[in-house]
Amino acid sequence: MAFGSRYKFSTPFRTLSVLVLAGIFALSTGCDNGPEVAPVHGHVTYKGTPVPTGTVTFYPTQGGRPAVGNIKADGSYTLSRKEPGDGVVVGEYTVTVEAREAVQPGDVQQAKSLADEAMAEPIGKTTSPPKDLVPAKYSMVETSGLTATVNSGSNQIDFDLP
Repeated sequence: MAFGSRYKFSTPFRTLSVLVLAGIFALSTGCDNGPEVAPVHGHVTYKGTPVPTGTVTFYPTQGGRPAVGNIKADGSYTLSRKEPGDGVVVGEYTVTVEAREAVQPGDVQQAKSLADEAMAEPIGKTTSPPKDLVPAKYSMVETSGLTATVNSGSNQIDFDLP
């Protein structure tokens, strides 16, 4: 007796079997959620001293979304694209570093009369513009001269600016 003549599969059973097999195949081959992403962290120093504040930005040389990391007081940074620490697409980057002193309001004179109040400095006026902590050339893609290669796995990429 031939196999096909003795055992008949109904159409719903056949459809269910095909769907189950397709699902198993899809799970076993994995899902492609886009380009490979890797975590990136490091330190930024200027003349051997940690840069205490600012941002590091990685711009993909092939176009796409840049990744940004805030520089902490110890000079460390961790890059993010959409969520904190989510990493960067593996590839080549042009890098910028922007670091300025925090702006502090200047001393505001205490007014003792309406005449004194009219002569007082406005609240929030600064005594001088913020000072660059690293040369301004590092803050522009065209002039920074900084590059980085992000590889698979964890990446520590340090920048010691001269």
